[in-house]
Amino acid sequence: MIYHSDDQIEVFEQLANSVRDRINDAGLDPTVDTAEIEVVIKEVIDDHQKDAYRTGAEVFADVEAIATSLLESVTDLGPYGPLLANDNVITIFTEGGDIRWRDDEGRMRSCDANTTAEMNHAYLLNMLRESGRSVDPNKPVVVARVHDNKVRIAAAMDKAVPDNGISATIRKYRLSGHTLSDMVGLGSASIAAAGLLHLSRQAGLSVVMSGKSGVGKTTWIEALAAASPATDVIRVGEKHREILLSIPNVIAYFEEVPPAADGSGGWPLSEIVEFMLTAETDLIIVGEVRGVESYVLGDAANSGSAMITSVHADSAKLALTALINKALKMPGIAANAPAMRASYSECIDFVVQLDKIKLGRGRARRQIAEIHAVETITPDDAREFQTTPIFVRPDRNGPLEYTGNYLPSGDDLSECLADGVNIYDVLRGDYNALPDAGGADQ
Repeated sequence: MIYHSDDQIEVFEQLANSVRDRINDAGLDPTVDTAEIEVVIKEVIDDHQKDAYRTGAEVFADVEAIATSLLESVTDLGPYGPLLANDNVITIFTEGGDIRWRDDEGRMRSCDANTTAEMNHAYLLNMLRESGRSVDPNKPVVVARVHDNKVRIAAAMDKAVPDNGISATIRKYRLSGHTLSDMVGLGSASIAAAGLLHLSRQAGLSVVMSGKSGVGKTTWIEALAAASPATDVIRVGEKHREILLSIPNVIAYFEEVPPAADGSGGWPLSEIVEFMLTAETDLIIVGEVRGVESYVLGDAANSGSAMITSVHADSAKLALTALINKALKMPGIAANAPAMRASYSECIDFVVQLDKIKLGRGRARRQIAEIHAVETITPDDAREFQTTPIFVRPDRNGPLEYTGNYLPSGDDLSECLADGVNIYDVLRGDYNALPDAGGADQ
């Protein structure tokens, strides 16, 4: 960007914001309406120059250079453009003037672009424009989806990040074509474990995915949902949309709507889950439980609908505790904790704990660490959840092994198999239940 003097940087940013406002008001598309935007820029500069002459303020000496810089400022994505176009780039991180990215094998890379925090802020504003949202001193934190819902931006500036001026995480999402068989091929699960998960969908059971950030919870939800019977009606609700499914029986996606600045309006995720219950739904997917929607989700699962969701936790057993703790945030619920644990134990069948291991040379593999079956408990003995490990990895780098334990939902799962085959044949690895092996009913 070119300025006549350092004192005009603030003025330049004001002009750029004015141009952006006029672009939005006119409904112009920066990717195709360049000529119209150039006219807008000329009008904004002319207005500024007239005001500057009238008030005695400093005028721009090189109007043409300012116009060029303004056009770049309001339309260009700078180094983000090539990164967004690169299929190997999964996540882009910005801290001030520093840009880094993670590839599809989990390796972190540095961007060689020479940018400043101000420049990166301008590029982010250009990306955010299509969402109708912004990140500025009046709205210092924003989460938005752009590029046809394929990119999520979470950004903060000014007081929220005083050291860097701007902080942003840009995550790209690709339409998932992953199946459970694909996850086996990637080394993320054994055939037996994937077979169990496939049968859980055929039997209409409920599954919680657990793990830290970046372990692949969203990918596993997508792969598991893809194993649903063709007759299932599926509805998806998320705080910020991340799940993308390529199966035809997904009826609707719902995303939380934040309230207005005065606190009015909005549509929280808890109400979205309640809404999904009012319609015929065989499978309710909630991308990630972060708050009181956990309480409503328990009602959803107890209504007869199957459920798939995820939560941040370090183990399968702790995942259930984390889930109930979210629900206990509801006013007046804490006293009913034993009853809630009993209720959740009835409606959640499996917890899948996910992990990420380093493979060397900056590569990583996201994998199933363990699968636990949830045991049903009563309010009288519901001080803590009880689970039974079905698959574990004794060595994080080793294979996923069947524990030999009894499976409470075994009869339901066996009904989805051919005559003469039972679930323990699948768990021991004696029978491949995945559909592309011809081993399970569809």
